[in-house]
Amino acid sequence: MKTFLPGFDSPIGGTMVYWQRNQKPVQDFITQNGLSAIRLPDLGIHGGIRTWHVHLGDQVYPLTSAQWSKFSKGITDRVSSKLQSAPQVTFEEGMLLAVIAQGIEER
Repeated sequence: MKTFLPGFDSPIGGTMVYWQRNQKPVQDFITQNGLSAIRLPDLGIHGGIRTWHVHLGDQVYPLTSAQWSKFSKGITDRVSSKLQSAPQVTFEEGMLLAVIAQGIEER
């Protein structure tokens, strides 16, 4: 799927720009949960981790299922609040929201 969000097609992470702009909630979550970073090259991994994790700077922090649930709840709460106060979305944003909604409905 081609997106129109800046940074979404970044070679170092699909949502890089979003997380660069929103480091405080990630940093707070890491601190509150006492998370420890891992070094991906030491594990033979060079990107594209398809399991629960967050990034802060050049560090990667693996999460348990329960931690991801808590972290993702913060994301949905924040996005829900922003969507409720938005007067409209662009066409591209609407397309992305449809993909997200479809994924949620298909669970």
